[in-house]
Amino acid sequence: MSFFDIEAQSSKGNSQQEPQFSTNQKTKELSNLIETFAEQSRVLEKECTKIGSKRDSKELRYKIETELIPNCTSVRDKIESNILIHQNGKLSADFKNLKTKYQSLQQSYNQRKSLFPLKTPISPGTSKERKEIHPRTEAVRQDPESSYISIKVNEQSPLLHNEGQHQLQLQEEQEQQQQGLSQEELDFQTIIHQERSQQIGRIHTAVQEVNAIFHQLGSLVKEQGEQVTTIDENISHLHDNMQNANKQLSRADQHQRDRNKCGKVTLIIIIVVCMVVLLAVLS
Repeated sequence: MSFFDIEAQSSKGNSQQEPQFSTNQKTKELSNLIETFAEQSRVLEKECTKIGSKRDSKELRYKIETELIPNCTSVRDKIESNILIHQNGKLSADFKNLKTKYQSLQQSYNQRKSLFPLKTPISPGTSKERKEIHPRTEAVRQDPESSYISIKVNEQSPLLHNEGQHQLQLQEEQEQQQQGLSQEELDFQTIIHQERSQQIGRIHTAVQEVNAIFHQLGSLVKEQGEQVTTIDENISHLHDNMQNANKQLSRADQHQRDRNKCGKVTLIIIIVVCMVVLLAVLS
């Protein structure tokens, strides 16, 4: 074998190994993309659970809508555009499960978003209200001859007004917080009630299925019981028939013995008669 033949064989082997190496590399990249998609789906699921809770905010929803969902969608599109996803059965099954989970997360986010809308802050009072509580001061000259002017401060002086306005704001904030907490608690209790209702419905369905299985089992046991009863009756009839057969066999045996006795007696009588005849003839 020449040097050129050896070189041709080595180049042929390398050309066969290169496609296999590239396929393995692409499969590894596809597996990494699926792992990334799964990780981002978990992060999205974790953030979606915060919707409607105390940690819900505009920033959270903005992050979900502008970062998490677009990232998941882009990774999903990359995986779908890969040709190997349709050739590898295991990776294809994992991707289908993750895709279904991602769609359900999007639906859950939209439902929670519509169920728990963000509350708009209450605007400050109107100009009429501000006029009603606007501070008023009056300059009063107590002594006409005096050059000093005293300022009459009524209940609506700036200091008292600021304190009263601050107290009103505090009361409004407390009421808003209480209303927000009560609304969140009500929504939370509603979700818990819905989940409990769904679980009770599932349990009821499972109990109905078990009840149907027990009914089928009871009917099968009843049919088997009837068959067992029939077999028992057949066995009892067989026992009776066996007893009757034994009786008939005993009778047949007795008749056979009687016939044998009669034959023996008849044979003896014939022998005796023949002997008598022979003796008579000889004498």
